[in-house]
Amino acid sequence: MNRDEMIALARRHAAAERNGDLATTLATLEPDPLYELEPVGRVLRGMDAARRYYEHFFGTFRSFIETSERLAPVYDSSLPTV
Repeated sequence: MNRDEMIALARRHAAAERNGDLATTLATLEPDPLYELEPVGRVLRGMDAARRYYEHFFGTFRSFIETSERLAPVYDSSLPTV
């Protein structure tokens, strides 16, 4: 995967998270994803673990995300990226 494809994938993943779209979020992951949540010392490996994580994430934190999106400025994709 080249740089542009990776950026497009990251944007699809972020949009799916923002929209609470579990299926699309999971579809943007590798077949055997690995999450290392350093602040709490947890490691999650595999699609089943990722699914449980995102089900919890969407169920618990969705309202916080929706609130912050209403307060934050809209991202302008025409701006240059680093």
